[in-house]
Amino acid sequence: MWVLLFVGTAAFWTVISLAVRALFTGRDTRTSPTTDNPRIASHTEIRLQDRLARGVIAAEEYPDRRAPSSTIPDRDPTP
Repeated sequence: MWVLLFVGTAAFWTVISLAVRALFTGRDTRTSPTTDNPRIASHTEIRLQDRLARGVIAAEEYPDRRAPSSTIPDRDPTP
């Protein structure tokens, strides 16, 4: 009887742990999510804004440094 209780408890927690693992496997939180939305700042733009706020770069340099990273390539309209 005790063996069955032990095996059942171990099986239950194994299923729970595998379910939690399946939910979070494949999620890469180290990189920013890719998006086509220009309103969401990229990681590069956030770092650039942080450098501007700390005074590492001047306000006059900001638009020049931001220009290459903020360009979005033109796309063909999809039908």
